[in-house]
Order: sequence, then structure tokens, then C-alpha cells
Amino acid sequence: MVTQLLRMLRDFAPSYFDNIFVHGRAEQQLSATEVYIRLFKQVFQVLREIKLYANLKKCVFGAPEIPALGSYVSKEGDI
Repeated sequence: MVTQLLRMLRDFAPSYFDNIFVHGRAEQQLSATEVYIRLFKQVFQVLREIKLYANLKKCVFGAPEIPALGSYVSKEGDI
């Protein structure tokens, strides 16, 4: 369900079941942090519009690696 509802964000925020993976890079005159803030605002706006909410206890922001599907994925995409 979440995957279908968030389809318009899949270029930078693919989802798998109830997990959303936001990724981005520095671009033009914006730092990576500024890009992430912009992307997270877009994701949270869409979630608000469809009346879904993130569980802050499960959120991971700015980590060098994240758990995904039983493995850890680094910011370079290495498993």
C-alpha cells in the first residue's frame, strides 16, 4: 500500500512495505544536508496529505549506513 501511495517520490525515496529510503547528493550550490532537508520536507508533506505518519523511534537520519532487508547498506550503496 505505502509503495503505491508514494510512487511519485520513488526517484529519491523508494519504499518497501512500510520502509521509506530517502537518498540524495549535493547538487549545484546545495550541500548534501540541504538536499536531504528538501527531500525530507517533500516526503513528510506527502505523508501528511495521505494521513500517514512516521514513527520517530524507527527513523534513522544522516547515518553512514542503514539496516535494510536484513543487511546494512552504506551511503555508497555497499552491502
